[in-house]
Amino acid sequence: MTGSATTTTYGSQTTYIPITINRYDYGAIYFVKRKFVLGVNWRELNDAERQEVQTNKGFYVTSLVSGSPAFEADVLPGDIVLEIDGQTASSLDGYLSMIDAHKGETINLTIFRNGKKMEKSVGLAR
Repeated sequence: MTGSATTTTYGSQTTYIPITINRYDYGAIYFVKRKFVLGVNWRELNDAERQEVQTNKGFYVTSLVSGSPAFEADVLPGDIVLEIDGQTASSLDGYLSMIDAHKGETINLTIFRNGKKMEKSVGLAR
């Protein structure tokens, strides 16, 4: 927004004064209720975790959604998921594709926890 002023002392002169106004008076918040298929937040493995599990494939569970299928199957934050129904993927997108392909079904997760591998059966949501 710009403004202008006129002065009459010693003649007429117009001086433009640039004014910038940032308005933060209004905001919007949207709440969306989501249904989680598996209910985990995950990330790629770091180098130390790859060394521990002796593979480049898998993902690290950072957190869980309370009441989600993974939560009910006792998957814990800090678990490393190595396989979904005996299959591995080289990226998180690959694992996401596997999960999406099995919506509404029961899958078996191979998990690495505290130096041991274990199987967890998880009934995915639709």
